[in-house]
Amino acid sequence: MNQDTTGTTGTTGTSTATTDADRLAGRRRSGPGTRLPRRLAGGVVAVGALASCLTLGAQSAFAATGSAAATAPAAATAAATPTVEEAVAAFFDVGYTFTDAVNLAVLWGAPSVYDAKVAAGTEVLAGQPLPYGPGDFPPTWTTAQEVAAFSAVGGDHAQALKLAAVWGSPSVYDAKAFAGSKLLAGYGLPGIPEVFTTEQQVNAYLASGLDYEDGVQLAAIWGSPSVYDAKAFAGSKLLAGHGLPIQP
Repeated sequence: MNQDTTGTTGTTGTSTATTDADRLAGRRRSGPGTRLPRRLAGGVVAVGALASCLTLGAQSAFAATGSAAATAPAAATAAATPTVEEAVAAFFDVGYTFTDAVNLAVLWGAPSVYDAKVAAGTEVLAGQPLPYGPGDFPPTWTTAQEVAAFSAVGGDHAQALKLAAVWGSPSVYDAKAFAGSKLLAGYGLPGIPEVFTTEQQVNAYLASGLDYEDGVQLAAIWGSPSVYDAKAFAGSKLLAGHGLPIQP
């Protein structure tokens, strides 16, 4: 996972899955997310390209003034457009946190938490209100939005598989959703062990969609002493980023 120095994500958290799952039980599963605010409706796609993101305020001004905006002096437009650094600083200066940025990224469909910070900070500098105040983010999200939160902080399939191994998640998708729900609630994620136990290797095997019959086939291919041993070996290969001779 790509680390963001302005927030705590990835492997820095220490909360356990069991405790956090209890805390998060009331937050999970809700209806569709809130639509993007009108001012940003045309800008979130632009956020993906950071240079274009800087024009969010200018684009809104253009929409408000019509063709007259096109004749404004270039210097005035440049002066009204903050840098990404200024936008991010403004976001934090008014009390917002990394967790707020994760929630905004999901709310707006931003490609990353950083993009959400830039977009939000640009709105702050333009004197526009954000969807909620610092720390007042929505209490519940859908499963798809939780997965989106995991992706917004740089989470990928490889990391989700490792989290599934640690948590014993039934699937990689479930691990992504649970990780996202923790991030949206302000919790960190557990550290990824350098060496996985046999049980965790089997967890990874099962989370990848492989079943007992696949284990029988793999045991025959590898000459494993048991199906369980074949599952564990297969899981260890998957956790290391290697492929298997069969597909689930």
